[in-house]
Amino acid sequence: MTPTPFPTPCIKRPCDDCPPQLELALDSCIDHNTNDWIESCYLCEDVVSCDECYDADIDSINSQLRFLNGDVTRYAECDTLKQATLALLESVSLDIDALYAQMQGDETEAWQAAFSQYTMDCQYVPLGYCAAMTKNGDTACQVCTRTAQCLSISDECP
Repeated sequence: MTPTPFPTPCIKRPCDDCPPQLELALDSCIDHNTNDWIESCYLCEDVVSCDECYDADIDSINSQLRFLNGDVTRYAECDTLKQATLALLESVSLDIDALYAQMQGDETEAWQAAFSQYTMDCQYVPLGYCAAMTKNGDTACQVCTRTAQCLSISDECP
């Protein structure tokens, strides 16, 4: 049953066949959905006004609204956390993409320039660029796989 708006508009009307405790209650209420009369004596047996008939309904609806409000608040907090987490993940993803692109870049020419200009020893060249180092047009360094070292081509791998 849908409760009437609060406060329920009541008008004085005789209440025939009312239980004894409602003899003083001569209020009749109008259901605003159907415009029909609601005799208070037929709805509530121990109250003296129409509004009291719906107190339990109003309390129940208020309680449900409080629970719903709590659920909406928790959902909003979770949604905010989710959005923040997704933004951080997107940021990390962009950083990983940049790092991957940097790592995939070929820096052989830069290492060759440093190797030649500063007459570096092969041991200082990263393994990924070791075999590509040249001196006077000839291969200058070799990768020793057993020891994972970059050594001069003239040196023997241990």
